[in-house]
Amino acid sequence: MRHDWTAGGSGDEDGTAVHVGTPVADLLAAHGHCGGRPDRGRRLAPQPFGLARNRREREILARIREQPGPANNCPARRGWIVDRHGKPIAINRSDFRVDIIPDQLENPEATLRELSQLLSLSPDDVDRILRDLKAAHGYQPIEVAESVPFDKYAAVTVRLPELPGVNPMRGFSRFYPDGPAVAHLVGFVGTASAADYEKDKNPLLITPGFKIGKEGLEKTLEPRLRGTPGGQRVELTSRGKLVRELEPKPDRSGNTVQLTIDAGLQQYAARRMGDQSGALVAMDVSSGDMLAFVSMPAFDPNSFSDGIGRTEWKMLSEDDHIPLLNKVAQGLYPSGSTIKPAMALAFLQQGIDPNRRVHCPGGYQIGNRYFRCDAVHGSMDMHSAIERSCNTYFWATGLITDPRRQPRWSSIWVTARSSTFRSRASASAQCRTRNG
Repeated sequence: MRHDWTAGGSGDEDGTAVHVGTPVADLLAAHGHCGGRPDRGRRLAPQPFGLARNRREREILARIREQPGPANNCPARRGWIVDRHGKPIAINRSDFRVDIIPDQLENPEATLRELSQLLSLSPDDVDRILRDLKAAHGYQPIEVAESVPFDKYAAVTVRLPELPGVNPMRGFSRFYPDGPAVAHLVGFVGTASAADYEKDKNPLLITPGFKIGKEGLEKTLEPRLRGTPGGQRVELTSRGKLVRELEPKPDRSGNTVQLTIDAGLQQYAARRMGDQSGALVAMDVSSGDMLAFVSMPAFDPNSFSDGIGRTEWKMLSEDDHIPLLNKVAQGLYPSGSTIKPAMALAFLQQGIDPNRRVHCPGGYQIGNRYFRCDAVHGSMDMHSAIERSCNTYFWATGLITDPRRQPRWSSIWVTARSSTFRSRASASAQCRTRNG
């Protein structure tokens, strides 16, 4: 991609500053590159090594490097998650943010007062920014506000000559069109915690505005969705001061992941369940594809991705229907009659004749208790007992089997169930990845 630069003048003779110019930052932002802020003053433009005019200038140019620090990382756009028909489940939408570059601030107090008025910052926001400024180092950006409305973003942009050190940017935030219907399926993204950073010390994790998968498929598929970040090439003095920014290294968006989920069926099941507490899984018996994965009631993942408020969090955490619990993957429920096929397998393994018949009079006496069946089924064999879900057959047959041999088939059944629902809708087994 061609980057245009304005004409610039020459620097001083000792070579500590060379040609200046203004990059077309909007063009970079439109293509997903770093930047996105209109330049408020003169900037040093790129100069090839071959054009260095003296030894001092060659020494400065030799210090050009791609910085790994947070100020120079350009997070890639996160890959989409789509259903089996290509319908979006998790996408990105354009938003605006405002950061501060501490090293470029001239009057922090005056700048913060102006930003407080332009962005309607709360006292807590101002206190947080002041704390971050005290802990910041040089060119590391400090987040002022994210998801800024366009009118406020524009108000900051037109006042940039009066706000040295302020860096408004255009970026992308995560968006879930179906909201609560897919909450426990895809999860949500959020800012990396200190524990996340300690795992691999990736400076990208402390880049303002960068978010990682926190729950569900967003977390499980993080390596596929994150993409490859770009980098801002900069020139520094021997003391680490910024001299100029050069042409950035473009980022590469994350992969688009296609699930076996049918978004239409997912939405329909969520609507039918409404605010009732329960879980639903729909699978294609011919292929094993998971078509729906619904836990209700649920939360809106967009609230978590944007930063959930205290009131909403309190409401969710105190709800007796437990909307924060993924009832499909984490809920514990009596198996009911779904256990009968597994019991039949155990009977066959112990040599029970499937043609053996048991009479069902509508219940079965065990000790001093009479267990009722749901109907008077009459004579039942294994096939008809499964077909008509006859409790009496399984009670009677269970009494003539060896209970010491039951753990083997029960463990097989639990393992099969665990494998089916592992990684919240079989993230690794039932999805296809393509380059986005």
